[in-house]
Amino acid sequence: MQSGFEPLAAEVKPLLLHESVELLMQVGGPAALYVDGSFGQGGHSAEILRHLAPEGRLVALDVNQKAEAARSLSDARLRFVQRSCRDLCQLFGEEEPAGVLLDLSVQLSAQEERAKGLSFQADALDGRLTPWARRADEWLKQVTAAELAWVLQEYGEQSSLLAWRLAEAILHRQAEKGSALTSADLAEVCRAVKIVDDRGLHPAKQVFQAIRVHLNEEIRELRAALCSALKSLRCKGRLVVITLRRQEASEVKRFLREHEAPDLRFAAFVTPRRLVELWPLASTDLPYACRQLCEPIRASAHEVARNPRAKVALLHVPGPWHAAEGSPAARAVQEAGADWASAAPHGVPVQDTVTSTFGSDNREAA
Repeated sequence: MQSGFEPLAAEVKPLLLHESVELLMQVGGPAALYVDGSFGQGGHSAEILRHLAPEGRLVALDVNQKAEAARSLSDARLRFVQRSCRDLCQLFGEEEPAGVLLDLSVQLSAQEERAKGLSFQADALDGRLTPWARRADEWLKQVTAAELAWVLQEYGEQSSLLAWRLAEAILHRQAEKGSALTSADLAEVCRAVKIVDDRGLHPAKQVFQAIRVHLNEEIRELRAALCSALKSLRCKGRLVVITLRRQEASEVKRFLREHEAPDLRFAAFVTPRRLVELWPLASTDLPYACRQLCEPIRASAHEVARNPRAKVALLHVPGPWHAAEGSPAARAVQEAGADWASAAPHGVPVQDTVTSTFGSDNREAA
């Protein structure tokens, strides 16, 4: 179904647009309730609305005020809420969405990057994308070399030695200048220390990324959003997650492993305590379990040619399963003495088939 809704910024291209929306709506169909948990520039919401039936509904979430432009849209099927996806459980009560989409790629226009201090040529080193974040230039006045080195190594994919070199050089520049560092100051220090980046990136790119991820608590927000989305989805609902950076992809995979229900076949040769160690979900009372329904999907060669950012993007498709009552993980542990042959393949009955018109050439190699 066509809609008059168009993305807010033409220069920003949503990643894996058609694949993500197709998989999102595959189970619920066009007449269901869906959630775009990261409205951003509105590209994915636009595509969802194009496929929704008149009785279908879409709730779009974003913490940034810039997304309030969605309020002026005339499409009655869309409701915009200025909140984080971590608050998803508080929005619907007993109503359960058929699908939730999370796009973790920060997609800002060039003008917005400069305004946020995320451009290497910007004056102010800000970096705030959420209301609760601290300004980067204020943080650099107070941070220790050890903390800064940890941030650069943890979130910027820097080696330990290089992280420490960068940290010492940045804080030395801060002490020399006294006043707040600008984005150009930080970029200059990174270029002087790294000279070149062995991945062909700007020498300051991953330093800016690390500071932004840390100050906006992006990894903590990601885990909270995944948990909230899985709790909110209806039985066999579909969660679709788009990642752009390696750490986010690793965090999604780690979250899935930690929230898989126990494989009861292991009960034949490990103790109950060891079973809980291998499947951490078994020690919780969460009302759901999940598993990865397919290998992460990559952008097609055609999309990469049009949008080089898509080259490293991955589309993850976790599958939740909700128990009618109690915790599936706890029940699986209680049934750990069940016969090997009678145990379900992964402890709980989950939907493990994902069909798509997009071919297997888009799948990430194992």
